[in-house]
Amino acid sequence: MLSTRHESSPPRPNSEASDSHSNWPGPEGSRQGAHRDAVRAKVLLIAADGMANTAIGLSQR
Repeated sequence: MLSTRHESSPPRPNSEASDSHSNWPGPEGSRQGAHRDAVRAKVLLIAADGMANTAIGLSQR
C-alpha cells in the first residue's frame, strides 16, 4: 500500500507548477518570467515616479 502511495506522489509537481509557472523549464517559462520581470520593473518605475512627484510637491510648499 505504501509503495503505490509513493508511485502516485510524483504528479504533485503539477499542483505546485500551477502556483508558480516560473519553475517550468523551456522557452514558455522563461518568456513568462521575462514578462513578470518587465511588469515588476514598470511597477517600480511608476512607484518611483510617484515618490519623486510627492517629494517635488512637498519641496515646493
